[in-house]
Amino acid sequence: MPAGNDRTTHRNYHRTHTVRAGAVQSGCERVHRVSPSSCGEGTFLLRFRSLQKGAATLIQYLSSSPETTREIGRSIAASTKPGSILLLEGSLGSGKTTFAQGVAEGLGIGEPLRSPTYLYVIEYEGRLPLYHIDLYRVEEEEFLEELGLRDLLYGNGVSVVEWWSKFPGFFPEQAIRVSFTILPEGNRSLTVEGWHP
Repeated sequence: MPAGNDRTTHRNYHRTHTVRAGAVQSGCERVHRVSPSSCGEGTFLLRFRSLQKGAATLIQYLSSSPETTREIGRSIAASTKPGSILLLEGSLGSGKTTFAQGVAEGLGIGEPLRSPTYLYVIEYEGRLPLYHIDLYRVEEEEFLEELGLRDLLYGNGVSVVEWWSKFPGFFPEQAIRVSFTILPEGNRSLTVEGWHP
């Protein structure tokens, strides 16, 4: 992908977010459909809702291609900062690792992500360090302490955690939660909670 096109897509995409996010009021819902040039046929649906609990914001995306899922990850990565935590939840094959690859690209990491299933944690160097964490094979919460996850989660990098819901009490409430659902015809629904674009 040409670098110039990538920057243009990100700029237009964030402009859409800015307008919609600023329009959110209690009880209001806005919907907008976008087809970024970098995503080919992929489109995604943005729905902003103000919730009663803490006036949190939910953003729901409809992805019809892996590239769209990566683009969503790239966009969220652009607003991350040291200590950002992304908690991914969904069944096998729902798009979690594809999304994580987009986050890596958004942090300036050019190499493909390797599966951390048997390593538990893989670190990558980018604009910020990326810690790709997979807890699928972890059975006991005490093992998370042995891995030193607290130091990573509250350190200077961005943590992307798959299968975190096995140990929900271990992770902070202010983390960004991304839920993945497989829809008919291979589409994916991504619901993001706790992210403020």
